[in-house]
Amino acid sequence: DMKLVKTVSPAVVDSQAAAPAEVIYTLKATRNSGLLIPQDITITDTLPANVSFGSIVGSTGWDCGTSAGQSVVCTFDNTTEQKQNLPDLKFTAKVALGSVTLTDGTAVIKNTAVLAVSNEPAGNLANNTSSANLTVTNQIALATSKAASVGTGPIADGAEFFYTIEVKNDSSIPVRSGQTITVVDELDGKLQYTGTDAPWSCTPAPVAWSDSPLPTCTHQLAD
Repeated sequence: DMKLVKTVSPAVVDSQAAAPAEVIYTLKATRNSGLLIPQDITITDTLPANVSFGSIVGSTGWDCGTSAGQSVVCTFDNTTEQKQNLPDLKFTAKVALGSVTLTDGTAVIKNTAVLAVSNEPAGNLANNTSSANLTVTNQIALATSKAASVGTGPIADGAEFFYTIEVKNDSSIPVRSGQTITVVDELDGKLQYTGTDAPWSCTPAPVAWSDSPLPTCTHQLAD
C-alpha cells in the first residue's frame, strides 16, 4: 500500500509580483504498509492551465524526461534501487499571474497528482491521489498593537510619556514598496501630542492638535 502526499512552496503568492511566479511542488511517495518492494512507479501530475512545468529540483532518480507544459509524468525504476520509501520528487513550476482571475482579491489553484504502482492492489489506491492548493492574492492583513511607556501607573500633570504603536503584517505576502501605511489614533482630551519618531510622519502640527482630536500618522515604504 503506497501513499502520495503533495505540497507546494510558497503556498501563497502575490498576484502583483513579477510574473511568472515560481513555486516548488514536492511529491512524497512512501510505503504505507505491506512487505513487497513497489515496482513500475509513475507519478502523473496534470497542471492547471495557468501553471506550467519548469524543471526537476536535484538528482533523485526520478525520470521526468517527457514532462512539459501542463503535463508532468515521472517514473522511478525501482528494480535496481529496491527502495521501500522513494526519494521526494520536487519540480519547479511557473504561475502566469496575469491569467489568474481573482474573486474578492484571491484565487485558489488546486493541483492534483496521482501515484501508480504496478504491484499495488486496487483496494489500496485511495491514498494514491493528493492535491496541493496554491493561493494567489493581492490582499494583506495588517495588525496593530499599542502600549504606553508608563504602564498602568499614575503620571504627574504635564509629565511626558510615549505610546508605542506596532504595525505588523500577518499575511503571507509582503507589503509592496511605495505604498503608504496610515494609522489614526484618537487621543483622550486630557492628552497633548508632542512628537513622533521618523520614519513616521504625523499631522496636524501640535499647535493645532486641539482642532483635530484624531492624530493621523503615515509611513511610506521605500522602493
